Amino acid sequence: MKDGLRKKKEIDGVTIYGDEDDNYAFYDADGNRFYSNYVSLEEAEERVSKMAEFGITAVTGPGRPLLVSGKFVKNKYNYVGVYIVNGAEKLSEY
Repeated sequence: MKDGLRKKKEIDGVTIYGDEDDNYAFYDADGNRFYSNYVSLEEAEERVSKMAEFGITAVTGPGRPLLVSGKFVKNKYNYVGVYIVNGAEKLSEY
């Protein structure tokens, strides 16, 4: 259980947690919380660098699975995910 949500499933190294009200959280294999998908590794790495300027440690990883017709499916667009390692409390400043 994370953030009060129960584990639902894992797709391509991303673990999905959720509840009955369709609130979801996504984590990589190291337990880092998902922030956003990007269309390229370069774009994701730029975001990670920018976040570091604000004291937020982030890493790139697998793109978040997509929600299609009420079910999560493999990210077929090869998006790159950015995950927060620490400093999430600083996101409001970011």
